[in-house]
Amino acid sequence: MIRRGVTLIELMAVLVVLGILAGVSVLSARLSVAPRAANDQAALIRRARESAVRVGHPVTVTSDGGVAWSATAYPDGRVVTDAPFATNAQAKEPGRASR
Repeated sequence: MIRRGVTLIELMAVLVVLGILAGVSVLSARLSVAPRAANDQAALIRRARESAVRVGHPVTVTSDGGVAWSATAYPDGRVVTDAPFATNAQAKEPGRASR
């Protein structure tokens, strides 16, 4: 005798796999929003550094929302920032600090 259809165990296994995939996709979507804000802040710090080097005096930038931070770029290319950021002095590029 040939059976057609699926068993309850097979159906539950498929639902578990779909639930795991949905959970992973939601978490990855939430985590992908934060780097964009960091990239915007890094771009602002990069522009401040370029401006400080070009005009020859320190330039300070601060945040306008979210986590409060500030950064001061000096004419020699150094950047001093608050805790949320770190800079890579060799690459002359700002980056996220590791905690």
